[in-house]
Amino acid sequence: MIPKVGTIVTGRDIGRADSTARRKFVWARCPKCETERWVRHDGTALQSALRYCKRCVAAVQNRFRYGFKVESA
Repeated sequence: MIPKVGTIVTGRDIGRADSTARRKFVWARCPKCETERWVRHDGTALQSALRYCKRCVAAVQNRFRYGFKVESA
């Protein structure tokens, strides 16, 4: 069963047994590539639910360096 985007659970509910078992996690979707995964909930659920995945955030950060937009060749 796939949860809805924005669903908040504890780490224990999703099988975490280490130090993150008591933390809250939210089911999030990457706004660029639409992949879904559990991410740590750190404040507002709406902001936590719309996070870039590692691949997409690297692409976004590589476009901007030192405050200037860098065009890829």
